[in-house]
Amino acid sequence: MQQATVRKGDIGVTENGDVVVISRADVQSDDVDSLGRVHIFHVGTYLRSNTVPVGSRWSGKVVRVVLHASELLKLAESDGYDLSTPAEKPDSELTEVQVLQRQVAQLQAALKVPTTESQVIQRPRTGVAALQPRQSET
Repeated sequence: MQQATVRKGDIGVTENGDVVVISRADVQSDDVDSLGRVHIFHVGTYLRSNTVPVGSRWSGKVVRVVLHASELLKLAESDGYDLSTPAEKPDSELTEVQVLQRQVAQLQAALKVPTTESQVIQRPRTGVAALQPRQSET
């Protein structure tokens, strides 16, 4: 069985059964060992482990690639997770005016009311122009 090429962003299982995400693939060691060999290894972050805290740095040579992080994100989105809405500061960190502005924006979005900035307000026609029909009325 041919082993898949390890790429940055791949999620895989290590020889100890830990799940890692690769951040650097095929890194060459700076030092030569006692036999004159330069070692090549991968670097990543633990996503799941029974022995090491999640988020700890991992380095090793043996990893079985399961899928790429982009594929996992697509699966999560298809399962209903919202991965596109930007993060916002909590209301507790905003001024009273900012909280009110946020609430107004949420209400406008819920009602689908266009904001006043996007509305074009026509001035009433006066004089001779008021006597002539508009193009939309003809």
